[in-house]
Amino acid sequence: MKFKFSLSQSLMTLLASATVLLLDPTNNAFAIPEACNGSLTRQTLGNWTGSTAMAALDGWLYITQGQGLWRVNPCDGSQIRLGLGDWGGSTSITALNGRLYIIYGTGLWRVNPDDGSWVSLGGGWTAPVSVTALNGWLYITQGVGLWRVNPDDGSSTRI
Repeated sequence: MKFKFSLSQSLMTLLASATVLLLDPTNNAFAIPEACNGSLTRQTLGNWTGSTAMAALDGWLYITQGQGLWRVNPCDGSQIRLGLGDWGGSTSITALNGRLYIIYGTGLWRVNPDDGSWVSLGGGWTAPVSVTALNGWLYITQGVGLWRVNPDDGSSTRI
């Protein structure tokens, strides 16, 4: 099975099961391969028009779409909106130590993946491009800089 997607047009993440989740340019989500039932066929997980960020945590897929944060079952596409937060305009999301971290507006937010509740870890992130996690730290690109960020209090150091 061949896929012709440009990574600049797609959102992609990897689940622990080695299933790659991809949002393609037509805003459909696919599991490649779909490992939940042992099938090697492409599993369509719904239309995600307007999605801006995606991350995987504990076997679930988390997607910011429109104004919501959604937890999606990668096996069957079932979904639930988490909390009442407005995540429209989120630019990036990552997972670390059982929590989600979302760049929204100029702020960094720590989000509980169970109920969508959130805590601000500070602002000042103008035009952030992405956030990721590695070895217990968050890393944020901003402009021409790379920052190491403490996931507990949001303090940061340019590296």
